[in-house]
Amino acid sequence: DTEDGTTFTHSSGTVTFTGNTNPQIRNRSGESFNNIVINTTGGTPIVETQRDIAIAGNLTIVEGTFRSYGTNARTITVTGNVSVEDGGTLGGGSANTANHSFGSLTIADGGTYTATSGTTTITSIAASWSVDLVSGGTLTDNNGTFLFNSASDQKVRLLGTGNFYNVTVSKSDNDMVQGSNLTILNNLDITLAAVH
Repeated sequence: DTEDGTTFTHSSGTVTFTGNTNPQIRNRSGESFNNIVINTTGGTPIVETQRDIAIAGNLTIVEGTFRSYGTNARTITVTGNVSVEDGGTLGGGSANTANHSFGSLTIADGGTYTATSGTTTITSIAASWSVDLVSGGTLTDNNGTFLFNSASDQKVRLLGTGNFYNVTVSKSDNDMVQGSNLTILNNLDITLAAVH
């Protein structure tokens, strides 16, 4: 919690949330983080952000839930990779409507991403997959949109439970590459790119 007039500098470090309480993030002055790790234990603890949050590095949810606070829809912007591991959940709650932006998204066996009903933008290419829903992982579409707009090819595979609702591919000269069968439940919009 940064009070008005105070600042937080991430210094390229990592902030880890542990324990069995329900902590809240209030970066009142709009400070960004470098890496965040959610690794809570016991019961179903939830880490919530009360402000729009920017993470310059990676977001890793090892155990527990990370989402917007209460009914306040907040954007989550992660320049690097988002990894939701076994026992981790990203999203959910009544405020899951704001747009999010991730460098890449991996949902492991036992992990869950409850997508925003707004837009989840995937901005860059990971070493292997831009979106990787591993067998045993869960993607809840929430009638939302996935936007792929990297300047490089982006590889996508959905091997777990769940599908895309809307997909927009907006790329100047590169493709979205399927690594599995893909089911899009509503609309597919393609601008200056190909899906194969």
